[in-house]
Amino acid sequence: MRVPLILRGPGVNRSLDSQSLVANIDLAPTIRELYGLAVPETCQGRSLCSLMAGDENAEWRAGLMTEHYGLHEHVWQRAWYCGRWKFVLQGHGFKDLYDLADDPFDCRNLAGDGHYRERRQMMLDGRLVALQRVGDVPVVSGDSEASAG
Repeated sequence: MRVPLILRGPGVNRSLDSQSLVANIDLAPTIRELYGLAVPETCQGRSLCSLMAGDENAEWRAGLMTEHYGLHEHVWQRAWYCGRWKFVLQGHGFKDLYDLADDPFDCRNLAGDGHYRERRQMMLDGRLVALQRVGDVPVVSGDSEASAG
């Protein structure tokens, strides 16, 4: 999923074109920091101020979780984005793995391809770490590599 975010204002590097993973949850902490307000520890998002300033040393997230209730099939879905990869786990256990650099429109599901077993596990592990970080739990039973496919 690529949704452009365009920001303008004081402290924003006008020539910056960042490929960092950002989300709408980052807007509230950004606005708070711009107004000199503290960002609560419970806030899941991160301020974009260091990215907007073009700080090349700014640590940023390696992956991003999204979730929604299915459009065509009414089932819960969570997606983990990390670099060029997208991993989706649906509420009934179906898994998707896409290489967004080679397949930007999610046409070729690689989850069942044995050549991508290690990548699939890395994406599953990253997703589980993200869930734990915010105190969430996997919804799907068998949320492991053993049930991949």
